[in-house]
Amino acid sequence: EGFEIGYDANRRVVSELAVVDNFAADIKIGLDTGKKTSFRMLRSDALTATMIQESEKRYRLAAIMARGSPYMTFEVSGKACNLKLSWTAGIAKVETETKEEKVDPSCSAHPGCAALLGLCCPTSAGDALDCCFQDTRQTYHGHTFKIIGKDGNSWRLYTLPHNATLSLHDDQIRITYHQGILRLAYLPDKISQQLLDTHAQVIPISGKVTALSDSEYILSWQTYQNSNNMLLMLALPHHAAALRLGKQNLTAWQCIKGRMSAVIGTEWHLHVPKLPSAKFHYASASRDPATVELVVHTDIDA
Repeated sequence: EGFEIGYDANRRVVSELAVVDNFAADIKIGLDTGKKTSFRMLRSDALTATMIQESEKRYRLAAIMARGSPYMTFEVSGKACNLKLSWTAGIAKVETETKEEKVDPSCSAHPGCAALLGLCCPTSAGDALDCCFQDTRQTYHGHTFKIIGKDGNSWRLYTLPHNATLSLHDDQIRITYHQGILRLAYLPDKISQQLLDTHAQVIPISGKVTALSDSEYILSWQTYQNSNNMLLMLALPHHAAALRLGKQNLTAWQCIKGRMSAVIGTEWHLHVPKLPSAKFHYASASRDPATVELVVHTDIDA
């Protein structure tokens, strides 16, 4: 059906033996074609991966995944297509910052009037036909949306570079004829919302890890269309310590080890303590040959 997105910290289970953040789908997003689709991995590297969902008619939805990014990024390239997003817990409310919403008056834009031609809602004379009010869907227009689930959790949705019209019905959001970028992010608080809004247009598409020594590493990302270096990423507590950030910019996003830190930029310089080396010695040749052979094979497998 599509890609599954979940914020695992909301399902944390703590016991005497372990702390586990269980994965479950909060949101499902995919092509809305009514036809069978397939998935394939397009590319991957040490820090990013891109997987594609595609249909027989060559509609393509690419999921651009990057380690450490608070966003899930999707791209529709080529033919514009319809997308469907469903919330497992249900949708309580959708908010958009666009104050003026333009309603498409054409009959085809309203399911109740779809069998008619021309303008219906309203007509050229300014009258709205009865069929305009048969549809229970709610529509929202803009490029930045806040979606509040019935479980109380909030998500931020961005459509780039153009505005989009969202249609809400039965806990599903449909976006028609979309082309471009769509980004989703879990929203833990208002401060995080400001942070997400500021950096939403800077998208990591590839990355690499370079070892300068046994204790010094550089993590670097390339951004979509080389936009700029204002890339927002989240560092785990032990990564934040290795980055020597000084005063950490702690956020409300959680991982098993604690709160994650916001890091702005396309390069991380990690300084980690040099790890002790481990040496393995084969058994003495004076031992039984069968025992020596077993030890050698075990060492190779390890």
